[in-house]
Amino acid sequence: MSESTNSVFQQMSAKISSLVLFVHYYEEQLKHIRETEGQDDYSSREQPKLHILHNEILTHATSMYTYTIFKRFYDEFLQTVSQHISSTAFNGLVYEYTLKCKGIQGEHTVRFNPIDFSVSCECKFFESKGWLCQHALYVLNVNSSVSVISFAYILKIWTKGAKQEYMNDESHEMSAGPSTFYRFSILMQNTFEVMSLGVQDENIMK
Repeated sequence: MSESTNSVFQQMSAKISSLVLFVHYYEEQLKHIRETEGQDDYSSREQPKLHILHNEILTHATSMYTYTIFKRFYDEFLQTVSQHISSTAFNGLVYEYTLKCKGIQGEHTVRFNPIDFSVSCECKFFESKGWLCQHALYVLNVNSSVSVISFAYILKIWTKGAKQEYMNDESHEMSAGPSTFYRFSILMQNTFEVMSLGVQDENIMK
């Protein structure tokens, strides 16, 4: 067997080993997610206890989010008490608020449209976490015209019943989906085909 062929199969062996570890890790994480979702589904049957009463935004959030996500949302909402507006600007359509946090240096700019209730913050918390940040929530909360969170900021994946709806969609589309082992077998077959091409043309490995 040529040196280039040996090199190809050595690399192939290393990649297969990494792939097997990845599939094992994937299965473990999938199991953990299913267990967490099961606990979350059970917890979501009960309304969380609120320390802040008669707040329309919180009431709306409890009706939409799963128990786990609402707790995180609620923790973020509680942080609004430390925020205050240091300056406000209006360009004829959108309000721009500059927020500061007591005892902490730095500031955040929040833009709010009172027509469609759209809101955005430069901290990009929503883009990374999937629920609104304390800065955006503060602005929404101080605007008396806002009583609910716009559905643009409530990701379907975090809502009650989203898991069951997803499972129903899956079962409708495919009665017996491919198993992980089957998907892995197909992936391995494709891997061997690519490696075979590498054996035939050593330029591919460069």
